Amino acid sequence: MGGNETEAEPVDSIKGLQDLLSSCITNDDVKESLRKLQDLMENDLSQHFQVMLTCDICTSDLQQVISDLMKVPDRMANIAAVNKVEFPSSLLPPPFCQAVFYNLGSSLVKLEETFNPEILTFILTKITSNFKSPCISSLKKFLRFLLAYVEENPGKSPLLHQTFLAMDTKTFETYFLTGLSCLQDPSIILKLFGLVLKDPPKFKVVENVVFLRGSLSEKELENLLIYTSLTDEDYVMRILRRAFLLVADKVFIEFTKYSDQVPICECICICLALLNPSQLKQAKTHFTPILMKGAMHWMDLTPEKRNLGMSLLLTTLAKFGEDKLPEWDLEDKQLLKSFQDLTNLSYRQPQKSLNTEGTKSILSKWFLAEDNQKSVQKDEKRDQIKPKVEEVKNAEVAKDAPSENAEEDLDSDDDDFPAYDMSNDTKVDPQKTKKILYLREVIQELVNPESDYIEDCFGLLPDLCRRHLKHEDPGLVPQLIKGILYSQNRFDTQDWVKLRETAAVAVLETRPVAAAKSLVPAFYDKNFPMDTRFGILTWLTNAAEGIQIQYRGKAEFFDYIKTCVRGLCGGAGWAKLEFTGLESHYVSQLLIALGSLLRIGKNVPGWPELASDYLDLVLFTARSGRAVIQTTCIHSISLVVSLASPHMVATMQEPLARATQWLAQLKGDQLGEEGGNALMLMAMLQQEYNKLVVQEQFTEKTTISFKTPTNASADIKRV
Repeated sequence: MGGNETEAEPVDSIKGLQDLLSSCITNDDVKESLRKLQDLMENDLSQHFQVMLTCDICTSDLQQVISDLMKVPDRMANIAAVNKVEFPSSLLPPPFCQAVFYNLGSSLVKLEETFNPEILTFILTKITSNFKSPCISSLKKFLRFLLAYVEENPGKSPLLHQTFLAMDTKTFETYFLTGLSCLQDPSIILKLFGLVLKDPPKFKVVENVVFLRGSLSEKELENLLIYTSLTDEDYVMRILRRAFLLVADKVFIEFTKYSDQVPICECICICLALLNPSQLKQAKTHFTPILMKGAMHWMDLTPEKRNLGMSLLLTTLAKFGEDKLPEWDLEDKQLLKSFQDLTNLSYRQPQKSLNTEGTKSILSKWFLAEDNQKSVQKDEKRDQIKPKVEEVKNAEVAKDAPSENAEEDLDSDDDDFPAYDMSNDTKVDPQKTKKILYLREVIQELVNPESDYIEDCFGLLPDLCRRHLKHEDPGLVPQLIKGILYSQNRFDTQDWVKLRETAAVAVLETRPVAAAKSLVPAFYDKNFPMDTRFGILTWLTNAAEGIQIQYRGKAEFFDYIKTCVRGLCGGAGWAKLEFTGLESHYVSQLLIALGSLLRIGKNVPGWPELASDYLDLVLFTARSGRAVIQTTCIHSISLVVSLASPHMVATMQEPLARATQWLAQLKGDQLGEEGGNALMLMAMLQQEYNKLVVQEQFTEKTTISFKTPTNASADIKRV
């Protein structure tokens, strides 16, 4: 009996949590549901986590409960908004994440037995996938807690290492980079994450951080590479080889920004410091020729890059033990000294633990630390306000004081309307305090012409689309597209165009067909400025590649290509096309964008019909006689012919014949080399089609038939 009760307890607890979450969503009394959820986060969640972590298997029911729990802020916020009920601040994403991590830590402390690393992995993955940005501050505290937990319970260290090892690459990257920023010593990182980098996908995260992101500080890069060497010394040689090949590459040297080149050079210096004597000798043999090959490219660039290349060359050759070094007079000697210091750094693992706090101490200060930080920020703001108030008072005193040259200070004293004295005006610096967390709030800001949060909304849209838009009513998509189209760069932000493009592409990739149906008609709407209409073509083309990957072989991708091509090639919009001035470039860009969409959607069912519509538009614009447009038309015809297969000619025969006739009418310089190539491609395609037709005519048709003997049953009886 006792054994049955023990087995039933986790099931009952998990079922109770599932019933609570379901009832809160379906309950008509929204305030009561919110009160129950607040009580859950403050009192009972730790007990539920404790039961979950002791389960033997991470069942599908358990995964569903965890997923539903992590969706509480989003779901309840929408329900509260619909019912016009005030949403409690404790259930907003940042406080929610803080409460989840706190209860998770409390449950680990209370557990006397081992926990299931697979279940812990699933919980950690879900919270970061749903709330990546809001959970970062709480995640740093949680990682410091895990470090203290491992030091107090050394026997559970392998379980924690299995937890990080079982994470997918994206989730592990979030935890690893957060740990790298808040844990200040490689030995601490090793104690927390263990030898997880021996897993190839996890080591790939390190390579991406070093060579692609370039977002680490010098100290973080140093800690990362030392931790990598503690995991496996051979990994340092792999990173060093890739870094040397990069700094010797002409394209990297000439076209990469100086700020992105410095971290790679620092990486080389740190890696050289971590090599043992035999590895250093091997590195000298293999990498010196590579380095000398790239040296000549550094010398032909700007003084800043030339100084960087010479500093790296001198530092590396000195580390390799070369006696005779080039005698160069470097402008930035501080850079050379920093490189030399990095190549000579040494690391020894500390004998004692650097962590001074225990798990109970961290948990007791979990919420208090947040409050203290807010009070410190308030005190700093008060200190900043005081001198400003004094400045204003002094200005008022100076204004009231009589001035001997008052008449000379003001212009136009003799005019009927003298100039207003604005010498004592103070500039107002607006501070953004509003937090935008949901799609409907983004829409409200985008449609508000006086909003100061347009750029912020653009930055939030990719993440909101990924988490929310796919589950929302499709009716939201036209509102989002309308807000993006009518938005204006009020503050002349340099990255505004890129931010708007990223936001539009995110909406297209999440809801391809609905977004395309809203964008395509806007292209022919002359109420939009030309840069917006050019932007529409760019958004549709850039999103097509992501949609192809995400919806490969699915109806969404097929419908997206058809919606874009048929909408842009529609004859109703041709009357709005103009072929003079800048409009000619606008038409050329339309043809190029449509060609890109056809190329990406080559395997879409019904492609020959789409290509025929495209050729009709090409031949219509070719009649304009504009040289710029005709050049684009020739290119477009060549593109279609190169993509078409011989069996498609039967469907496309009429527009292909008209295209051939138009090309044949061009003479001399008008046709050009590309036009001649297009005619040649047309002839070759026609020959392949004729060959296919002849083969079908002379191929004997084979009929396969299956006959069942009528007397089979009788034969069986005789036997």
